[in-house]
Amino acid sequence: MNVFLPADILTLATAKVCYENYKKTHSDTENANAPARYAMVELENIHNEALKFSPIHRIVTETDEEALLEELQKTCCAPEGYPVQWYTKERQGVLYLNPNKSRLAVAILQNFLDEYLKNHRGQMDYIHGEEVLKNLAEKENAVGFLLPAMEKRELFPYVTESGTLPRKTFSMGHATEKRYYLEARQIR
Repeated sequence: MNVFLPADILTLATAKVCYENYKKTHSDTENANAPARYAMVELENIHNEALKFSPIHRIVTETDEEALLEELQKTCCAPEGYPVQWYTKERQGVLYLNPNKSRLAVAILQNFLDEYLKNHRGQMDYIHGEEVLKNLAEKENAVGFLLPAMEKRELFPYVTESGTLPRKTFSMGHATEKRYYLEARQIR
């Protein structure tokens, strides 16, 4: 029997919920032998110097880039704050996200984009790599945001204060190494 888990299972907590749901529809014997009761996890020492937190950038396509940038400036920016570079086909610049809104630039931007896209046209995507982001922002009606990397020392204070991190806050490793996530999706 093969058990295919959704692609977004990246946390042990989510894997546990999937198994709990599985148990509801299967017998005790099936549950005891179910591959879904196992999860692949990777334990990391975040203090290891070899481990780098890389930012995951944001791009919004199929949008009115001027309206998006104007609304972001109006609702989330301050004269000083977290610098976030932005790119469009014709222009580029820097916005300073107001640090009073969150401890993390990614949280401010993610919350803004989630709310903005509820009422405006556009598609958001998550991008690994600065050059990839800049190339994608060259398309019509697109605006890319180059986020600063989260510092390791910010992880636990943020989680203690705010709970879960915004989705796609950081990546450990390079985009080309992400194939391991795909290899771990099917549990036999």
